[in-house]
Amino acid sequence: MIEDPVEVRVSASKSNYIYVSSVKEQLKTNDEVILSGLGSAIITACIVSEILKNTAGVEVKGINTSILDADSGSKAKIQITVAKGDKFEELLQTAEDSDETDE
Repeated sequence: MIEDPVEVRVSASKSNYIYVSSVKEQLKTNDEVILSGLGSAIITACIVSEILKNTAGVEVKGINTSILDADSGSKAKIQITVAKGDKFEELLQTAEDSDETDE
């Protein structure tokens, strides 16, 4: 049985790095993670995926967009599927080693 990927729902009100850390933690035990953002949180989801690509060896596997109809009106939604890249484990270990030497 194939498990559904873990979903990390982002908001526009929290720091991008909270989500970066959350996705990294989820990728330690999962093959894929979906970053999901509604409305103004779409930009946060995009920024987080770019940070992960550039600093953590994460690859973007897919991007889906849709419009959700709600009582308060329509909202745009984005789902960005990310997965471990070839260098994910190496970069993760380097970051963890760096954190240990800083203490």
